[in-house]
Amino acid sequence: MTGKKKKKTLRNPLIPLLAVLLAFVVIGAAFSGCLNTGSDRIRVAIDAAYGGDQTGYTGIINEADFNEGIVNALCERLMQDQRFITIRTHEAGTAQSVLNTVKEVNERNADMVLSIHAAYDPDPEKTGMRIYAEKPGTSDNERSLGFAEAIRQVFAQEYPEAAVSYMYYEPLGVDKYQMKVVPCSDETDYGLETWTLMEKTLVPTVVTEQIYVSNETDVSAWANEEGYKKAGELYYQALCEYYGLKPLPVQEGQ
Repeated sequence: MTGKKKKKTLRNPLIPLLAVLLAFVVIGAAFSGCLNTGSDRIRVAIDAAYGGDQTGYTGIINEADFNEGIVNALCERLMQDQRFITIRTHEAGTAQSVLNTVKEVNERNADMVLSIHAAYDPDPEKTGMRIYAEKPGTSDNERSLGFAEAIRQVFAQEYPEAAVSYMYYEPLGVDKYQMKVVPCSDETDYGLETWTLMEKTLVPTVVTEQIYVSNETDVSAWANEEGYKKAGELYYQALCEYYGLKPLPVQEGQ
């Protein structure tokens, strides 16, 4: 009777090496996830309208100076939170055309755009904050509207009457237009263009006019370092609210 010979099992020397490499990949992925330093970080484009020799509206202060102060504070706040990547559309103290801003946003693959503006009115008593979302019927309307509503909510204590609106350029003749502002409940297709930044960027965009540069109370409350930092914190909280994140505490010494 002949017995069957036992096969000698040869161990593949690559198996232990592959196991070690797999462990490193798993641990590395988990570590990256905890720090949010991977591709899941949120890329937010922050735009200060005007700048440099482009002053924007001129009142008690220049609009460009106010916009830049807010953006400086917001960018500093966002840099404390590694869940975000901050894309500043142009350097402080410089001007940039809207089309170049659009190019910057699109080429750097932003997830969301926030453009900071201020308003002006001949009536020095005119005050308030206006928040603009992308017009109805566009692919980014819902997400833009959601972020705009988050901004409205965090600023509600400062501006109880603030509302989310749509803005259209209404023709008044040859090369003349006026701003047509309607509440976000109005989903009428007016067949009109809105902010160029909204029309041409490939991601959701929100525009705010936070103060009137012609109103003394608005300027006193917000156009200073304390006001800029406060506004930056509120915009940061709105971003966290929209993306379902818990805001991180301000780092000491910041």
